[in-house]
Amino acid sequence: MSKKKTVQKNEPWAPSQPYILKGLEQSGQVFDQQQPTLNKYAGMQMDTYGRLAPGAEQGIMGAQGLVNDTLAGRYLQGNPYLDGMINQTKENVANDVLSRYSSAGRYGSAYGMGELTRQLANAENNARFQNYAMERGYQNDAVGQAQNLMGGSQGLLNNAAELPWIGVGALNGNVRNASGGYGTTTTKQSGGIGQMLGGLAGAGLSGWATGGFKI
Repeated sequence: MSKKKTVQKNEPWAPSQPYILKGLEQSGQVFDQQQPTLNKYAGMQMDTYGRLAPGAEQGIMGAQGLVNDTLAGRYLQGNPYLDGMINQTKENVANDVLSRYSSAGRYGSAYGMGELTRQLANAENNARFQNYAMERGYQNDAVGQAQNLMGGSQGLLNNAAELPWIGVGALNGNVRNASGGYGTTTTKQSGGIGQMLGGLAGAGLSGWATGGFKI
């Protein structure tokens, strides 16, 4: 049984073909011009990453140590001015409480002394809590800054890795767009029904003549 070969060509509109080829040539020229610069800047960013990464890593390690020390309570008394601030606050509270009870004629009363004790304790607790919260805020900021340093250096590395592929991707995209949908297709088809019947008939006559068919 014979097979018929069919060749189909799909080509762009003839007047547009020179412009397509020109566009591909221009894409190649731009790629050749820009790619060395992209490679150069990628190398520069790699060098910068090499200089910054060790310091950023040390910052992360230092921040981690700061977190661990904070969790262990090492900075609860870290403010050298805290005691002086608390004493001043307690003095102001005492003057206010004693003044109010004195003006009411109850200076030195048991109730007045109890109120003074409560107010002084509250003032000290509030001052220590505010100081603790402020110190923790500073420490959290330091941790965040260290993480930003490491993230920034990692961003340099990512950019350095991506830069050379910008031109490659653009060139490949232009080539795909210009050549998409065009090409040559070859198919093979078997002979028609007439050829098949003719072949069978010829085989039957040949068999009859040679005695190959018997009834």
